[in-house]
Amino acid sequence: LKVDVIEAGFPIASQGDFEAGRAVAREIRGPQIAGLARVFVKDIDVCWEAVKEATNPRIHTFVSTSDIHLKHKLHLTREQMLKQSADMVRYAKTFGVKVEFSAEDSTRTEIPFFKQQPRFVRSVLAGWQLAGIARIRTGLPFMITSGRDNSLSGINRDRPNLVGDPN
Repeated sequence: LKVDVIEAGFPIASQGDFEAGRAVAREIRGPQIAGLARVFVKDIDVCWEAVKEATNPRIHTFVSTSDIHLKHKLHLTREQMLKQSADMVRYAKTFGVKVEFSAEDSTRTEIPFFKQQPRFVRSVLAGWQLAGIARIRTGLPFMITSGRDNSLSGINRDRPNLVGDPN
């Protein structure tokens, strides 16, 4: 495929996402196969189960950092979010794989919070060193969607809950 990393879904989101991620991990050789997980033990455990058979498994953890998400979605303070993130990155590392971390909804996070970035990075990365390498991509990530609005969200971009040949 000539790619470095394939993010093969969000395994805890549905049985279909889990099975699709596991199928990619079993079949594709060469690139790192990543699964997406929130900073919760159950998410990380399910993600690991989906990607563990890959030749190069990877766990991509994320957490919301905006005040609106912290308050209404996660019910966490910033300090609790930092601790949870650091604890769960350390937990994901116990599987002996590469771990990626992302801040969800960061465009709505107040700039003063990110001005404290060294504290944030130290808390989350727990002693890792940052390299001067950036991941640059063009276009949008590729995602298979059903074209139907099964979730009644009005978006019409639901992911199919099917693995394999539908016939």
